[in-house]
Amino acid sequence: MLTNKPAVDGLLKLLGEVISVYQELFSLLRRENKILRDISLDELLENNKKIETQILKVRILEESISKIFARVSDELSLPSKDLTILKLSRFTKEPYSNKFINFHSRLAQLAEDIEALRQENEIFIKRSLNYIENSFSFLNSLINSDLTYIQEGTKKKSSNFKNLISQKV
Repeated sequence: MLTNKPAVDGLLKLLGEVISVYQELFSLLRRENKILRDISLDELLENNKKIETQILKVRILEESISKIFARVSDELSLPSKDLTILKLSRFTKEPYSNKFINFHSRLAQLAEDIEALRQENEIFIKRSLNYIENSFSFLNSLINSDLTYIQEGTKKKSSNFKNLISQKV
């Protein structure tokens, strides 16, 4: 049984902070989704900075948690790589065990929600990039083509379009 109350309290506090940061990250990803749909580049760049900040916060908190996990795993004589929040709940008494179970559930759900939204945003970005690439290909084909259509619908060789675009002012 885990008896290091300060370590358990510290871990619970850090897990609460992790949940807050993940909730903020999820909120920012939802905002990113809306921004992508509204096509606002300035807002997207600003939001991405905030997302990066949240990711850095998560990394810092995870580092702190892993240090506490190392101390706790030593006390429990378990390898730290085998210790999880859920396993930790088995080595603590109430109310701690219940708190660890709740943190595990909340974090698992948040991680799932974040991943789903991240994938949705990624698909939206890839589709947008594909649309842009196709548009560039179409425009490029117009620029590089020596064929133009005249009013009667027949093809006429011409390179006026290229000359018009590349002409220096």
